[in-house]
Amino acid sequence: MLPERSDPSRSWQIARWVSVFILVATAAILIPPGRLPYPPGSDVSDAALAHWPNAYRLQQSVRQFGEWPLWNSARMLGQSFAANPLSKVWYPPQWLALILPVTLHLDLMIYLHMVWLALGIIAWGRAEKLRPVAALFAALAWGLNAKLLSHLGAGHLDIVYALAWTPWLMAGVNRLVDERRGWSAVRLAAITAMLALADLRIAFYMLPMASVYGLLLLIRSGVKIGRIAGPVALAAGLFALLIAVEVVPVIGLGSSLTRDWITAQDAAVYSLPPSYLIGMLISDLGGFHEWMTYLAAPVVLLAILSLRRSPRWVESMVWWGVAIVAAVWSLGSNGPLFMPVANMLPLVGWFRVPSRAWFVVILALTVISAYGFDDLLRSGINKAWRMAFFAITATGLTWFAAALILLPDVPAASIAGASVGVSALALLLIGSQQLKIAEGVDWLTPRAAGSVLLVGAVVVVGWLIGESLVDGRTVEQAEAVDRAIIARLGDVDGRVYSPSFDLVGASAAQAGIETLHGVDPFQFQWSAEAIAEAAGVEMAGYSVVAPPVASGGEVDPALALADAVPDVGRLAVLGVSDVVARFPIEADGLALIAHSGGEYYYSVDLAAFDLPPFYDAEWIETPNRLSTTVSADQPTTLIVPVAWAPGWRAAINGGAVPVRRVSGALIGLCLPAGESDIELVYRPTADLLGAAISGITALALLIIWIVRTVGKANHGERE
Repeated sequence: MLPERSDPSRSWQIARWVSVFILVATAAILIPPGRLPYPPGSDVSDAALAHWPNAYRLQQSVRQFGEWPLWNSARMLGQSFAANPLSKVWYPPQWLALILPVTLHLDLMIYLHMVWLALGIIAWGRAEKLRPVAALFAALAWGLNAKLLSHLGAGHLDIVYALAWTPWLMAGVNRLVDERRGWSAVRLAAITAMLALADLRIAFYMLPMASVYGLLLLIRSGVKIGRIAGPVALAAGLFALLIAVEVVPVIGLGSSLTRDWITAQDAAVYSLPPSYLIGMLISDLGGFHEWMTYLAAPVVLLAILSLRRSPRWVESMVWWGVAIVAAVWSLGSNGPLFMPVANMLPLVGWFRVPSRAWFVVILALTVISAYGFDDLLRSGINKAWRMAFFAITATGLTWFAAALILLPDVPAASIAGASVGVSALALLLIGSQQLKIAEGVDWLTPRAAGSVLLVGAVVVVGWLIGESLVDGRTVEQAEAVDRAIIARLGDVDGRVYSPSFDLVGASAAQAGIETLHGVDPFQFQWSAEAIAEAAGVEMAGYSVVAPPVASGGEVDPALALADAVPDVGRLAVLGVSDVVARFPIEADGLALIAHSGGEYYYSVDLAAFDLPPFYDAEWIETPNRLSTTVSADQPTTLIVPVAWAPGWRAAINGGAVPVRRVSGALIGLCLPAGESDIELVYRPTADLLGAAISGITALALLIIWIVRTVGKANHGERE
């Protein structure tokens, strides 16, 4: 057991609010209010591509129609919306979109999750009985790590949300092992559920890591597994019930989604090239987010320091093992681990992009470095380590000077040298003087100066790297082309198809434009096949875009389909009235109506094709409903240009009728002769069942918490 030591509340308050201030200030500087994160030099960001439209749909559905959105008609013939984990409708913080402008909502979500990340690491540090400055260091190392910032720049906000919950997961595991009580299990279940609702892909990596951490705590505390089996089982059961709202619909649709086509090779996309391992020490400024491996020099040096014998030496070695396994997994098809597992366990393929396991590497080394920092403050370093850090300081500063002279156009080299040199100097200052830490920090000591220097190195390097990875821009700036297209199109009678993948972001969502094409990993198989056929391309397995385009190499998505000849008749059946492309299209049935700003505008000549009856029926649409009135001379089949899906229910003149899949992907209804009032409602059983399970569980826990809190208050008054 580690010795108890003083825990001055003021030092913890300072650590807490300094970490919060630095992380929020960093986020606000990189992404000022009213802007969204983009990679510098790119107009593509998931923040505008997915998160803005999803939040906007939630907002409009509830505000305008009073309906919780289960269906999304905006792209790819329509999709299940609430069942899609990327929609975030079941993630409670997302509900802020109901009261805030969408862009401000997303900005506030980023800032609040940075606050939550900082507070989580501090809570974990206190549970681990670290010194406040060591916990502060860990908070900044985790919140300013280059991979997190690069994913923030790419607009992967859900990943950032999940990473903010990860330290709370560790603190919750620590508390459960320490207290072994039912309420600790409830707290851990809630935290784990929030992490999974934020991003299932990150949860896939972090839950096994948390399990290893729990076993370490059991070994360290000497608690027998039998004494904690009950609370662990309770936490696991509640976790399953709380995430049923997201998991049950996905299970219900699983075999119908293109994700079911994923092979092990598909899952290995963006496997980390071994050459990028060198990026652990030299930052890849402005680099690709999936291959970002940079680890701040203070983290690396402290992690190396943990290899010496200390009270936490065994734990540090286990964390090193976790980091090594995660690093090997990150290599994907370039390593020995991922492919055999993905071939043996197909479900692993759903959690594609193995390079994201690098977050586990970063977290493991952050934990080790926090341990190392705390041990350094406690016991200092011997002469051999002092000499080593002196040599590293000299090497790093020499490296920095040489880089400034010889490689002035490669700032990564000079940043790396300065970071290594300053970090080693800080460790030398901290470890060289043995001082007892008691009621506070004496800022005149070498140890205190070194601590400030070490923390400052993490902050400065994080800011420098962040500037190269995150660019805050307004939607108007980033989507100027889309806005010009929307203005040129004017009122649109049907769907718009763009083989150049224009109109896929926030501007199109705000304008209410429905597109045949789209970018989303949550696609129905039949929809993907129908869209590919209409676009004149072949399905070649799993793709996150519809219609599919070749991936890899130097392919420009805007021009990737320039040689494809669309089937215009099929486009018409799928409800397309307008086509917009960045290249000319020669196809029967398309009429060029304008060529402006590098864009070609076409209208579909509907009269040139033998279209189904009532293809031009005027539908009244709300988030989960479609209704119209038609009159047929004889019984016929009505084809609705909307994707069929399990969960569609239909009524004609008030009576329920079967909903069939026709024309490959669309909804078909058998109409009687005469006038028919038609109503289609999307009400999938799996969505309702999952919502009921999680809702009842959350409500029961809330009631128990209120009763428990009131009971404690009454007991306190009686005493």
